[in-house]
Amino acid sequence: MYSYIYSVKPMSSCKGIKIASAIFYIFFISSTLLLSYFRVCAVWNRRPKVILGFGLLWASSIAGSFTVIRGLGMERVSGQCIERVMHGYLSASVVLPTVNHIVVFIAITVGLCRFNTTSILDIRAGVRLYIFGDTLPAFSKALLQTSQLCYM
Repeated sequence: MYSYIYSVKPMSSCKGIKIASAIFYIFFISSTLLLSYFRVCAVWNRRPKVILGFGLLWASSIAGSFTVIRGLGMERVSGQCIERVMHGYLSASVVLPTVNHIVVFIAITVGLCRFNTTSILDIRAGVRLYIFGDTLPAFSKALLQTSQLCYM
Protein backbone atom coordinates (compact mmCIF):
# COMPACT_ATOMS: atom_id res chain seq x y z
CA MET A 1 0.00 0.00 0.00
CA TYR A 2 0.97 3.59 -0.39
CA SER A 3 2.17 5.56 2.55
CA TYR A 4 1.94 9.31 2.60
CA ILE A 5 3.89 11.37 5.04
CA TYR A 6 2.67 14.88 5.57
CA SER A 7 5.08 17.37 6.93
CA VAL A 8 3.49 20.06 9.01
CA LYS A 9 5.38 23.30 9.01
CA PRO A 10 5.44 24.72 12.53
CA MET A 11 3.78 28.06 12.97
CA SER A 12 6.16 30.89 13.52
CA SER A 13 3.63 33.12 15.24
CA CYS A 14 0.24 32.56 16.83
CA LYS A 15 -0.80 36.19 16.54
CA GLY A 16 -3.11 35.60 13.57
CA ILE A 17 -4.91 32.76 15.30
CA LYS A 18 -5.34 34.86 18.44
CA ILE A 19 -6.86 37.75 16.49
CA ALA A 20 -9.16 35.47 14.47
CA SER A 21 -10.38 33.56 17.52
CA ALA A 22 -11.08 36.81 19.42
CA ILE A 23 -13.01 38.27 16.47
CA PHE A 24 -15.08 35.12 15.98
CA TYR A 25 -15.77 34.78 19.71
CA ILE A 26 -17.02 38.35 19.99
CA PHE A 27 -19.09 38.05 16.81
CA PHE A 28 -20.74 34.77 17.78
CA ILE A 29 -21.46 35.82 21.37
CA SER A 30 -22.89 39.19 20.31
CA SER A 31 -25.09 37.70 17.59
CA THR A 32 -26.42 34.93 19.85
CA LEU A 33 -27.18 37.39 22.63
CA LEU A 34 -28.83 39.76 20.13
CA LEU A 35 -31.20 37.01 19.01
CA SER A 36 -32.06 36.34 22.65
CA TYR A 37 -32.65 40.07 23.13
CA PHE A 38 -35.03 40.17 20.16
CA ARG A 39 -36.89 37.17 21.53
CA VAL A 40 -37.38 38.64 25.01
CA CYS A 41 -38.51 41.96 23.52
CA ALA A 42 -41.06 40.12 21.37
CA VAL A 43 -42.39 38.07 24.28
CA TRP A 44 -42.78 41.14 26.49
CA ASN A 45 -44.39 43.08 23.59
CA ARG A 46 -41.70 45.74 23.26
CA ARG A 47 -42.25 47.29 26.69
CA PRO A 48 -39.89 50.25 27.17
CA LYS A 49 -38.53 49.03 30.52
CA VAL A 50 -37.82 45.60 29.08
CA ILE A 51 -36.14 47.08 26.02
CA LEU A 52 -33.95 49.34 28.14
CA GLY A 53 -33.13 46.80 30.83
CA PHE A 54 -32.29 43.92 28.53
CA GLY A 55 -30.55 46.29 26.11
CA LEU A 56 -28.21 47.36 28.90
CA LEU A 57 -27.72 43.73 29.89
CA TRP A 58 -26.90 42.87 26.27
CA ALA A 59 -24.45 45.77 25.99
CA SER A 60 -22.70 44.83 29.24
CA SER A 61 -22.38 41.23 28.05
CA ILE A 62 -20.82 42.39 24.79
CA ALA A 63 -18.46 44.68 26.69
CA GLY A 64 -17.50 41.75 28.89
CA SER A 65 -16.80 39.57 25.88
CA PHE A 66 -14.26 42.12 24.66
CA THR A 67 -12.01 41.11 27.57
CA VAL A 68 -11.03 38.11 25.47
CA ILE A 69 -8.82 40.41 23.38
CA ARG A 70 -6.32 41.12 26.15
CA GLY A 71 -7.15 38.32 28.55
CA LEU A 72 -6.47 35.39 26.25
CA GLY A 73 -2.97 34.62 25.10
CA MET A 74 -1.45 32.18 22.64
CA GLU A 75 1.91 30.55 22.95
CA ARG A 76 3.77 28.16 20.74
CA VAL A 77 4.49 24.76 22.20
CA SER A 78 6.15 22.23 19.89
CA GLY A 79 4.84 24.01 16.81
CA GLN A 80 1.27 24.17 18.12
CA CYS A 81 -0.60 27.25 19.26
CA ILE A 82 -1.96 26.77 22.75
CA GLU A 83 -4.40 29.15 24.43
CA ARG A 84 -3.67 30.37 27.91
CA VAL A 85 -5.25 32.79 30.32
CA MET A 86 -3.21 35.96 30.64
CA HIS A 87 -5.44 37.95 33.02
CA GLY A 88 -8.07 37.06 35.58
CA TYR A 89 -10.64 39.45 34.12
CA LEU A 90 -11.07 37.03 31.23
CA SER A 91 -13.84 35.42 33.29
CA ALA A 92 -16.06 38.40 32.37
CA SER A 93 -16.20 37.06 28.82
CA VAL A 94 -17.87 33.91 30.14
CA VAL A 95 -19.77 35.04 33.23
CA LEU A 96 -21.62 38.04 31.75
CA PRO A 97 -23.03 36.21 28.68
CA THR A 98 -24.01 33.27 30.88
CA VAL A 99 -25.86 35.54 33.30
CA ASN A 100 -27.51 37.24 30.32
CA HIS A 101 -28.71 33.89 28.96
CA ILE A 102 -30.11 32.83 32.34
CA VAL A 103 -31.96 36.11 32.92
CA VAL A 104 -33.37 36.11 29.37
CA PHE A 105 -34.52 32.51 29.78
CA ILE A 106 -36.30 33.34 33.02
CA ALA A 107 -37.88 36.46 31.46
CA ILE A 108 -39.14 34.49 28.45
CA THR A 109 -40.54 31.72 30.64
CA VAL A 110 -42.31 34.16 32.95
CA GLY A 111 -43.51 36.23 29.99
CA LEU A 112 -45.05 33.22 28.28
CA CYS A 113 -46.63 31.74 31.38
CA ARG A 114 -47.78 34.88 33.21
CA PHE A 115 -51.39 34.78 32.04
CA ASN A 116 -51.91 31.02 32.20
CA THR A 117 -51.62 30.27 35.90
CA THR A 118 -54.68 28.80 37.50
CA SER A 119 -53.91 29.42 41.16
CA ILE A 120 -50.93 30.49 43.21
CA LEU A 121 -51.57 27.63 45.62
CA ASP A 122 -51.65 24.95 42.92
CA ILE A 123 -47.92 24.27 42.81
CA ARG A 124 -48.19 21.09 40.72
CA ALA A 125 -50.05 22.87 37.92
CA GLY A 126 -47.57 25.76 38.07
CA VAL A 127 -44.58 23.44 37.75
CA ARG A 128 -46.19 21.59 34.86
CA LEU A 129 -46.92 24.92 33.19
CA TYR A 130 -43.39 26.30 33.56
CA ILE A 131 -41.61 23.07 32.65
CA PHE A 132 -43.87 21.35 30.13
CA GLY A 133 -45.99 24.25 28.90
CA ASP A 134 -49.31 22.63 29.81
CA THR A 135 -52.35 24.83 29.07
CA LEU A 136 -50.31 27.14 26.83
CA PRO A 137 -51.40 27.88 23.26
CA ALA A 138 -49.45 25.92 20.62
CA PHE A 139 -47.22 28.83 19.56
CA SER A 140 -46.36 29.81 23.14
CA LYS A 141 -45.66 26.19 24.05
CA ALA A 142 -43.36 25.80 21.04
CA LEU A 143 -41.57 29.06 21.93
CA LEU A 144 -41.13 27.90 25.53
CA GLN A 145 -39.78 24.51 24.48
CA THR A 146 -37.35 25.97 21.94
CA SER A 147 -36.12 28.40 24.61
CA GLN A 148 -35.58 25.48 26.97
CA LEU A 149 -33.63 23.61 24.29
CA CYS A 150 -31.57 26.66 23.44
CA TYR A 151 -30.56 27.35 27.02
CA MET A 152 -29.92 23.75 27.96
